[in-house]
Amino acid sequence: MRTFGFSFVVLLAAIAPTGPALAQRGAPLPPLERRSIVGIVTDTAGRVLDSAEVRLESPRRNAFTQNDGTFAFENTHPARYTVTARKAGHLPQSKRIAVGDTGAAVRFELVPFVFGLPAAITVVTRTGIGGVVADTLHRPIAGATVQIAGSSRRLTTDSAGRFYADVSPGPYMLRISHEGYRTQTSSVTLPNGEGRDVAVWLHESRIADLVRYNVNAFDLNERLVRRNPVWSKIYTREAMAKTGLNELNRLATIGAVARVDENCDAIIDGGPFSVPMWALDVSELEFVEIYIAKPGRRTVTSITSGSNAAARAASRSNAATFACPATVYAWLRR
Repeated sequence: MRTFGFSFVVLLAAIAPTGPALAQRGAPLPPLERRSIVGIVTDTAGRVLDSAEVRLESPRRNAFTQNDGTFAFENTHPARYTVTARKAGHLPQSKRIAVGDTGAAVRFELVPFVFGLPAAITVVTRTGIGGVVADTLHRPIAGATVQIAGSSRRLTTDSAGRFYADVSPGPYMLRISHEGYRTQTSSVTLPNGEGRDVAVWLHESRIADLVRYNVNAFDLNERLVRRNPVWSKIYTREAMAKTGLNELNRLATIGAVARVDENCDAIIDGGPFSVPMWALDVSELEFVEIYIAKPGRRTVTSITSGSNAAARAASRSNAATFACPATVYAWLRR
């Protein structure tokens, strides 16, 4: 069972390795071996990562790093290969390498992420969606903005951090923001005759994180406003749980009504990062968007009026090799 929950606040400046970890900074690559792929997996602070999973695609082979962070794939033929490394608490990373008779060496530096507090959703008798916004010390945040993605509805929390929206049954994506805090997203499925209460905790954030996430959240809103239900499918956390599926590509296959290979890319939190779907577990996703390629087109690059570089890159990297009939956006549960 894959279990890794990552959130997109990157602690680079705050990570200061001490003690034995310092000796691992800049750990050397293993020596080349004939017709083999060797490598090492570390984090961005230089700490070696043991038991990280490394995957070689086409032909598919798996390996795990040793205590010193190294791994090896022996008896590979001269060719170009895609190699992906992943480790719980880190963003997966893929690299394309060329292997000759003398072999090849590759270094992975995985970006660590802070584990966040996911929103808590409870059932209430009042219909509609309400809730409270607080910081990580559970202090209410007044004046926070709660936007219902795909609509013009914008709410503002009161002095107690509470908000309420009288909305119709259906799937919703909430975007909660406040100056100085990382924007949070929470998906909610509102059934007939019931309400949902959402508790959201916001984390303080750097300006760069806020800018990137706000741009991606704007693009999300544009996609949901313009989406055609015939050529798209969205899943909230609750809807995904009801499917009983753990593999994202199987969920995408249902949404696209066509086989989606596990090696196809999913765009993370709106981009620019994308990773193979096999590296993600459905249980760690908050919201999934699936945009199906229309007849006569192999891939979907964008459904907004502007260009989407992340979607185009994911489509180009997938389409030639794997069955990728849809563009998939995966929003991590944080």
